[in-house]
Amino acid sequence: MAVESKKGHAYTCVSRSGEWWCEMEEYNRYERARIIAARALQLSMGALPLIKTKEIDPIKIARMEFEKGVLPITIINKSERKTLGWFF
Repeated sequence: MAVESKKGHAYTCVSRSGEWWCEMEEYNRYERARIIAARALQLSMGALPLIKTKEIDPIKIARMEFEKGVLPITIINKSERKTLGWFF
């Protein structure tokens, strides 16, 4: 679950053992670009925006959604894969 974020940060909340934990993630510029590009592609293919805006440019809408922290997209790094038990 994403919560409102500052520019370039995302707060991810997960349930562990019945308790909710929120952690702040800071994405590097490549991760930010990948998230915004993926969302812009979805918008250009007809997905509805997650925020109310009069903007029509999919890249600008995707950037606004990212900055508000409403995108349900997460980056899982190699080090996080091991802690989660993923082996690919």
